Parts: sequence; C-alpha cells; structure tokens
Amino acid sequence: MANSEDHSIRPVGLTQSVGYQIGVRRTLRCSKEAAWTYLTSMNGLASWLACPNGLVLEQGAIFGQEDAIYGEVRVVRVQEQIRMTWYRPGWSRASTLQIRLIGVRPSATTVSIHQEHLDDGDIRQAMKVKWEQALADMSEHIARG
Repeated sequence: MANSEDHSIRPVGLTQSVGYQIGVRRTLRCSKEAAWTYLTSMNGLASWLACPNGLVLEQGAIFGQEDAIYGEVRVVRVQEQIRMTWYRPGWSRASTLQIRLIGVRPSATTVSIHQEHLDDGDIRQAMKVKWEQALADMSEHIARG
C-alpha cells in the first residue's frame, strides 16, 4: 500500500515558477511620504542598495558595478513602488527586487520587500538577513525623526 503522505517536501522559500524567494515587511510609524524620502535618500539607498552613488530612480536606469551589486531599475511609482533587477557577483542570474510602500494610516506605512529568482536556500537566507537589517535601519532612522 502506498503512503499517501510520501510527498517531497519543498524547502522554505522555493517556488515552482520563480525559484527561491524572500519577503519581509515592517510597519513603521510614518507617512508614505516620509518612508519614500528615507528610501530614496543617500542613507536609505546605502542601507538597502549598498551602492547609491549615481543611482537615478527612473525606469531603465542602470546602477552599480559588475564587480559589486548592480542592476536595472524597471518600475518607479513615487511613494508606492520600486522594482528592479538586482545581481551580485557569483549569482547565476539577476534576481528581481521589489519594494512597496503600503499606507496603513496617515501616520503608519508598511514597507514590503520581496525578492525572487534567487539561486538557492543559502542566498535566500543571506538576503532575508540583509532585508531585515535594512528595515531595522529604516525603523531606527524614522524613530529618530
């Protein structure tokens, strides 16, 4: 008799269509405008992108260097969304990174970071740590005013 529970267990974060993915979010006590201002500032860009020099947040803009993090901005909706390719040396392909700002109240905004097309579970875990730290940095900055 076959065991009906003999399924292969999919590792955490692995999807059929986009490989490994990670999503983190945090609700901050600030307006969407304040969240956007921080995200697009030099400090904000340094925290989540790690290479803000010369970045122009507009569709088609290329950022970074091939020996470091680099990619292409795909979508910019002011105070709503940033979507881009995001690549690190050693990865087999570029991932897709999306940051969304979701207004909860006029004084509360959820910042959602989602990244997909990651090569494996180790990279997924490393990116989870990175995005959680970026949100912690943002939260601390917002709290300081």
